[in-house]
Amino acid sequence: MKLVENLVSFTVIAVMLFLFSGCAAFNDVATTNDFQEAAPPYTLDDLIVYEPDEYDDEQEDIEPTLAFFTYRGNIFSLSSNGDIEFIVEAQAARDLNVWEGHLYFLDVYLEREIAHTAIVRLNLQNRTTEVLKVANLVVSGMSDLTVADGLILYVNLIHSDRYTLYMRTVDDATSRVLFTENDGGRYGHHYQYYDGYIYVYNRLTSGIYRINLDDYEKTLVHRPGSWLYGAPPFVIYDGYIYYMVVREYEMFHRVSLEGGNYEFVVDTPALNDFRFHNGYIYFVSARNIYKSDLDGANVYRLFEVEGNFARIAAVTENYMLVIYYYDTLTLREHRMVLISTDGSMTYRIVEM
Repeated sequence: MKLVENLVSFTVIAVMLFLFSGCAAFNDVATTNDFQEAAPPYTLDDLIVYEPDEYDDEQEDIEPTLAFFTYRGNIFSLSSNGDIEFIVEAQAARDLNVWEGHLYFLDVYLEREIAHTAIVRLNLQNRTTEVLKVANLVVSGMSDLTVADGLILYVNLIHSDRYTLYMRTVDDATSRVLFTENDGGRYGHHYQYYDGYIYVYNRLTSGIYRINLDDYEKTLVHRPGSWLYGAPPFVIYDGYIYYMVVREYEMFHRVSLEGGNYEFVVDTPALNDFRFHNGYIYFVSARNIYKSDLDGANVYRLFEVEGNFARIAAVTENYMLVIYYYDTLTLREHRMVLISTDGSMTYRIVEM
């Protein structure tokens, strides 16, 4: 496919953060700011990171603890020993998913002067790619790609007032509509596939619903009582739905998949990013990086950044890659730092 010569530019919405100076209940493990000289500033065109859900243990030469992420549109990996490797060049790669030795993602390319969104499959052993699905970006396009259990799910952006979720398999190119909703429009929804069910958040009704793939019956699981905050608005991990609500200053909540066992997880303001890995939550509150148990217990501050805003790029067993910004409006002036997850104050500045 003919690649776009210039990266697709994205509009960045600046989020006003409440400054957070720490909490007495937190355990300070490392707060060092003794940084070496930073790498030259770069233009960050895209930063959307997803960790692999599953690997095929029989695949050789593929480390089962890799976390894939995108930087400036291209795809990289972070290993458990802290090595960062360039994987493949792309134009604006996003929505990364790993299934049976392949990396699936969305990218943009130009064909006959028409921009398209494509589902791309990358073989992680020989690094060859193939296009599985194409949609005209001008009139439709695709978003929110998920690949799991041999299924490929994605949202087709045909109508601004409609949210349509499609499903196909990794081997069959025939797609079918899983469900469509008019309430809330395409920007008022978010879905996640988990354990054979589709969970959908509808911003207009402020409800999280579960859809059975056998009979397509939709059941209300939980109604948070206010709009959810963040991208994504909720994440399902280890049998719980984790989310943040706007009216409570981005405090972290969780509820079981059946809607019970509702509880606060982390009661801290200005929580702006989080990741789950290996039974822990890694999250950013203002300029601080924390680690806690899944129920919010044993919260440790791992690091304090110099910038005004930080995002977690990738997490493995031993290291996490964090990007923090001095300019929250353009996100152009930033640093990348590799931090040890054990709280040993070990870190290094990353130049890419």
